[in-house]
Amino acid sequence: MKHSLRAVCLLLCAGLFLGLLEGRASAVDTAEDARFTDKTWEQVIEDFLLSYNIDPDSVAIGYRNTVTGEEGYWNGDTYMVAGSMYKVALNMYWAEKVYLGEIGWDEPISGGAYKPDLPYETVQYMSIVESDNDYSSALFERMGTYREYRAEIAPFYGVDPAKVGEKYYENNFSTPRQMIYCLNLLYTQPERYPNVLDYMLQAAPGSYFRYKETRFAIAQKYGFLMDGMTTIADCCGVVYTDDPFLLVMFTQNVDQGLERLGDLCVLMCDYTQYHTAWRLREEEEAARLAAEEEARLAAEEEARLAAEEEARLAEEEARLAAEEEARRQEMLEAGRAEAEAFWEEARAIQAQIREDGDAALQAAQQALARAENRAKALRVLGRIALIGGGALGAAAVGVILFCRRRH
Repeated sequence: MKHSLRAVCLLLCAGLFLGLLEGRASAVDTAEDARFTDKTWEQVIEDFLLSYNIDPDSVAIGYRNTVTGEEGYWNGDTYMVAGSMYKVALNMYWAEKVYLGEIGWDEPISGGAYKPDLPYETVQYMSIVESDNDYSSALFERMGTYREYRAEIAPFYGVDPAKVGEKYYENNFSTPRQMIYCLNLLYTQPERYPNVLDYMLQAAPGSYFRYKETRFAIAQKYGFLMDGMTTIADCCGVVYTDDPFLLVMFTQNVDQGLERLGDLCVLMCDYTQYHTAWRLREEEEAARLAAEEEARLAAEEEARLAAEEEARLAEEEARLAAEEEARRQEMLEAGRAEAEAFWEEARAIQAQIREDGDAALQAAQQALARAENRAKALRVLGRIALIGGGALGAAAVGVILFCRRRH
C-alpha cells in the first residue's frame, strides 16, 4: 500500500512539473520557422548578411545562450574597433574595487581641465549611460599607461596579458570572443560589479540593439565612431529573452549600420525564443518519459516487495504447517505407544485370566470327577444296602449319610 501511494505521488508530481513546463512553453512559439529550422547559428547569420547585402568581412559577431551554453561566432577572433564598448570592462574593473572595499563610491575622479572632479558613483553612471569620454578616459588614465591599462583589464576579456597578441595593445581593439567572455562574467557575477548591468539597462533607449526590439529588456553598451571614410557602429549587451543571451556585433562601413544592429538583435531574439520553445518541448518530453520510467520502476519495486511478502507468508504458512504436522506425528507416536502399552497390559491380563480360568476349570473338573466317583460309590453302596440288609446294609447306609454330610 505504501509503495502504491509512492507511485501515485510520483505520477502526480510529474504531472505538476509537466504542467509548469507547458505553462512556460506557452510563452514561446514552437511553430516551425524557415529562418531557423534545420539551420545552424552560422547559417542563420549567413542568411542575415546575404539578406542585407553585408560584406561578411565587415562584421564580427558573437552570441551566447546563458541557459544552454550555446555559442556562435562570426569572425570570432578578428580584432575590430570596439568604440565605447570598452567602457564595460573598464567599469567592471572600478566597480570590482568598490565591491572588494579597495575604494568607496566617493572616490574622486578628475574631470580634467574642463570638468569638475566627481565621485566614482557619478562617473560610473556618466561613463555607461551617457558614454562620457572625458571621465572614462580619466578612469583608465588613473590605471597607468595605455598599455598598463589594457593589461589590467585583460582578465575581464579572458586573456593573459603576457600571452595575448600585440594587436590587443595596439588600440581600442577587441574580438567577439573577448566581448562575450566579458559579458558572461558580468552576467554571472553581477554582484561583483555593482550597478554596471543596471546602468546598461538605461543606456541608449530606442537605439542600437534597442532600435527595433521592444519585447524584451536589453542591457547594452554601444560604440559609434566616424573617422574620415570609416564608420564604426558596434553594440554589446545582455538580452533578457526567456533564455537570456549575450550578443555583440562589430560593424565597419556597413550601410545603415545602426539599423543592422537593431535587425540582428530582433533576429537573435527570434532565434533564441525558437530554440527555447524546442528546448522546453524536449524537456517536457524527457520529463514525461522520466516520470513514466520512475512510475514503472516504482510499480516493479512494489510488485517485487509484494512477491517477497507473498513468499514470506507462504514460507511462514509452510513452516507452521510443518510444525503442526510434527506435533500431529508426535501425538500419533505417543498414542501408538500408549495403545501398545494398553494392549500389552490387556494381553497380560488376558493371559492371567486364561491361566486362572485353566486352573479353575481343572479344579472344577477334579471336583466333578470326585463327585462322580462319590456318586458311583453311593450307587454301589445303595445296591449293597438293598441287597445285603442287616449289619452290612446298615453300614452301607451309614457311609451314605456320612458322604451326604460331607457334601
